[in-house]
Amino acid sequence: MALKNNIFIISLLLILGFSACEKTEKIDDFPLRHSKLVVNCYFSENEEWQFQVSKSLSVLDNAQLKLIDNATVKLFEDTSLLATVSEQNTMSWYTIPNIFPQVGHSYHIEVSSPDFGATLKASDNCPVPVPIDNVNLSITDSSFYSYVDYDGTVFTGGDITGKFDLSFDDPSNSSNYYQISVYSIDTIWYDEYNFSLNKREIYLSSDDVVISGNSEVSSDSPTLLFSDELFNGQKYSISLSFNDWLDSEGKYYFLELESITKAGYLYRKTVEEFSNSQYDMFAEPVQVYSNIDGGFGIFAGYSSYVDSVYFSR
Repeated sequence: MALKNNIFIISLLLILGFSACEKTEKIDDFPLRHSKLVVNCYFSENEEWQFQVSKSLSVLDNAQLKLIDNATVKLFEDTSLLATVSEQNTMSWYTIPNIFPQVGHSYHIEVSSPDFGATLKASDNCPVPVPIDNVNLSITDSSFYSYVDYDGTVFTGGDITGKFDLSFDDPSNSSNYYQISVYSIDTIWYDEYNFSLNKREIYLSSDDVVISGNSEVSSDSPTLLFSDELFNGQKYSISLSFNDWLDSEGKYYFLELESITKAGYLYRKTVEEFSNSQYDMFAEPVQVYSNIDGGFGIFAGYSSYVDSVYFSR
């Protein structure tokens, strides 16, 4: 997948402009590469299959990202063909209803379009979720307030700083990759059958040696990525610091431990590095990881285990 990087273009111009070489070249002298198919699909148990198919753009191409509406997606489970889809839904995604990924199985896709010569291929698996053994919440600082609105309504709120301590048993005899996220739901909005409704993500930080750094896979989804390289096959405990600026009388914090495949881990990690490099003019260009054969993008499985803790002041 080719992503437009304005900082990289500026750096390239600087290199060309101040090079000690006698030969100079214009930006127009650099040819645009031919587009390739791009497919993006993260899949997990109990979620219907969804594929976004587009075409790649050169770093020098100013065109908008174009979704492909004449693609054919073939999905295989292990060695059996599960489904073929060639029509988009109203959101321009290729979807396969009523078929769900199964934990422990491997999956393979073949994506083609008459506008592109090569057939795109990729494979990955749906990993087994790793349960959270224990979660503890401790508050290190807090401030609360209340005020009366013009109509007499009393509002309360505040700011809390705290720490989550969680532990889990890492599976042995295999390399494992994880992503942690936390979100909150006020008590008045809580519905145990639909806890994703009205959830609000919480920014996390950790000084644990295994954490690769704060990662924003998307602008509204703070996460922490890490692998089991330093604790393979052991019980591991990790501390997560947070600040919640929207306190209420009572709320649930949900901690989600995602087990992700190596492909998913490398993709998310390089997306994080790419995002960070945009703010550093002197950073080395970052190549976003792709496990797609014949094109770009990502096809990766994950599974989640969610635990919760209740907070009331």
